[in-house]
Amino acid sequence: MSTEVIRVVLDSNAYDAVLQHEDAEQILAALEDGRLEILASPVVLAELRKVPDMYRQADLMALYYELQSRRLSPPDASMKSADHLLLAQAQAEGARLVSDDKALDALRYAEFRALL
Repeated sequence: MSTEVIRVVLDSNAYDAVLQHEDAEQILAALEDGRLEILASPVVLAELRKVPDMYRQADLMALYYELQSRRLSPPDASMKSADHLLLAQAQAEGARLVSDDKALDALRYAEFRALL
């Protein structure tokens, strides 16, 4: 019996939540056993590079590289905002955006955690 792969794009606030909840090991296990695929967006990488606390930035960027299954190409920059770019990238890849930004039609981090 095969299980469906959960394919997601994590917004920068989702990487924060991974650190806050100490979920990296559980997520890595899901990646390793093929239950999860994380598509890494250059849009998120650009957001993480703007984190002012250099220690937090280093932790977030390390997590970004550690958890990615596949890196996405840079998106068409004609969208209004980085969040809309991320949402469009996720949709184009048949993935869900994981974000706690209430303005987006996204999977909330708590919902994502429950799927693991």
